[in-house]
Amino acid sequence: MDISEKQRPVVANLSQLLEKAKWTAAAISDNAIDEQLPIPRELLSSFANDLYQIKAHLETAFEIEH
Repeated sequence: MDISEKQRPVVANLSQLLEKAKWTAAAISDNAIDEQLPIPRELLSSFANDLYQIKAHLETAFEIEH
């Protein structure tokens, strides 16, 4: 990939954080299934909002014209 030197460490960090987030989300899902107890709707909404904000920032970074 063609990523600038400045972007490399932050992109690598985000990649690691996202991988950890996926593992954590899978654990939350497994726990909910095991316990037969869903997470609160407010928590799901809060997490979804966080994900939309991340997506918006990344789309802004992609849409930069050069």
